[in-house]
Amino acid sequence: MKGVARWSLGVVALLALLVTSILIYVNTAVHTAVHTASSAQHLPDTTQFKHENELESEVSEREDQETYKVFRMESSGPERTFDSAYTFHNVCMTFNTANDLEKVERGILWFNASERYPKRCVPCSNPLLSHEWEEPGYRDYFENLDPTWEKEGGLLGDHKTDCGMMWVHKIVVNSVTDYEDCSERHSLEIKHRGQTQSPRKVSRIVYTKGTTLSVAFYHKNIGHQIFDSLLSIVPLLSSQLGVTLTKPTDAIAQSPNSGTSSDKSGRKTSKTHWRGALPYQHVISHQLPRCNDSFYICNILRHLGAFRGVKLISDVDDDTLHCFEHLIVPIPGYYGRQEENIFPLAQAFRTALFNSYKLPIRTVPTLPMDKASRKPIAMFYRHAKTARRVWTGAESMFKAFRGVFEVVDVLDFGAYSFRKQAEYFHRADLLIMAHGAQFANAVFCSPGAVLYEVSCSGYSHVASAFPPKRYGVTHYPWKVPCKLPEDEDPLYANFSIPIQMLVNRLEEDRVLSPEGKQKILHAVI
Repeated sequence: MKGVARWSLGVVALLALLVTSILIYVNTAVHTAVHTASSAQHLPDTTQFKHENELESEVSEREDQETYKVFRMESSGPERTFDSAYTFHNVCMTFNTANDLEKVERGILWFNASERYPKRCVPCSNPLLSHEWEEPGYRDYFENLDPTWEKEGGLLGDHKTDCGMMWVHKIVVNSVTDYEDCSERHSLEIKHRGQTQSPRKVSRIVYTKGTTLSVAFYHKNIGHQIFDSLLSIVPLLSSQLGVTLTKPTDAIAQSPNSGTSSDKSGRKTSKTHWRGALPYQHVISHQLPRCNDSFYICNILRHLGAFRGVKLISDVDDDTLHCFEHLIVPIPGYYGRQEENIFPLAQAFRTALFNSYKLPIRTVPTLPMDKASRKPIAMFYRHAKTARRVWTGAESMFKAFRGVFEVVDVLDFGAYSFRKQAEYFHRADLLIMAHGAQFANAVFCSPGAVLYEVSCSGYSHVASAFPPKRYGVTHYPWKVPCKLPEDEDPLYANFSIPIQMLVNRLEEDRVLSPEGKQKILHAVI
């Protein structure tokens, strides 16, 4: 028995020694990891963490400030980076999965540990057509409110908090866990409001230090990509365009010579100069992480140098929450939907486009064009590949124009590369086209060109977004007579134009001389 006892004691001692060794090893490894993470020179720009519940105790023990900030963040801002952009500090961004067509809405997770309003995590309803970051009046957009929405906190309109702005909605949370729990409690209302966010359940957090630019755009419409998104980003690229702007700073690059002013909402901003560098080090686009050149806005941004020397955050998935030390969010439609906001870089922007796409400077014939020493180029677009807004019965008309113009009849712009589309618009002297997204390419028109945008409604986003007259192009939104059923929207209706009406309009606008008009009419007979 004594031998057995000695053997048992030996086993216990051996096990105790083994456990002690393991604890010493683990303790050393943990302290090594803590030291590495706590040393500023070793911290990467982007740090990944597990869910906050898994790391909460470890964070409080090791007092790692960067990790602690992710789970105990207090958000601040927004401040006006430029006239057309805000900067937020210590926020996370979600992606609205409810709208599959536009794929453009985002949620800003705003951390406020003291906020106790039960519906703090419920974003505002779509659509939200504000261009300033304070719109509590939009918090209950729908006319017929679901009765269940009034429970636990009442209507959103009863609580006076910021709503957000167009395409970017504020989601107030105490923590990441609170975001998950609150979203689960109010999942039905969030769904009704068209505000289902991704991720809903967070298994990974990525915290990006420094400054990140958010790029969001209307997924399937190149017109809205340029007028609602691109124009708001371009002022941030002033250094790439060779222009020095005086503008509100993002509070990261303060200058000793800065002055102060206020934006429209009274929010204080600082005036300074950027000196030669992009004001961000990272770019995130939830809908297209690598922002490849097959998308119009990405193609132009890359040509303008928007991604030069910066990192595109590509690890975007359904269970990863991206958080940021500083996040620049361009104001959608700031220039494209508000005529009083004049885009400040029209000439520099176009010069950079022409240079980067290698488009030569062209001379457009003076009016009337048919008197020019060369045959002017007329480009027609019927919108024929779609079932709406089609210019019907136009093919025979184009043949009559060939006696006066070199005629280019484009069947489908979508079949061409962006560079080829740019060349078509750049080369044309006269452009007569059905209203549509292809008008985004108007920025490539040569100075002196004449552009007609034809529809049953006479609506033109180009006219208010980036008026061609600002860069030397004459643009006419043209409402033609249409016979429509009562329930048909004139914006999407098909139309036809009698040739007599068309040439009369061209003569009226001095695009054609009386002789040129008669030559076209004789060709029809």
